[in-house]
Parts: sequence; C-alpha cells; structure tokens
Amino acid sequence: MIETFKNEIKFRLNENLSRIEKCLNLLNEELVFLKLNKNTNAIGNLILHLAS
Repeated sequence: MIETFKNEIKFRLNENLSRIEKCLNLLNEELVFLKLNKNTNAIGNLILHLAS
C-alpha cells in the first residue's frame, strides 16, 4: 500500500512538473524563498524538500 502511494505521488509530480516550472519561473529568487510568517514555509524550501 505504501509503495502504491509513493508511485502515485511520483506520477502526479511528474504529471504537473511543467506547471510547477512555469509558476516558479514567474517568481524571482527573493519571492521563491519568502516566508510570509513564522508559521509558513517558503515555496523554495518545499521544492527543495520534494526534490531530495
């Protein structure tokens, strides 16, 4: 079951990769790593987490 879940996540990320890249390319580096407050994560940190 866990392996099925992992495969589904990988599939969905790959399916949407072009959309993610398009959105990231609209932002400068400052905005990618901007945290709006202490309770949020920056987009860049989330992307780095997903990529590793």
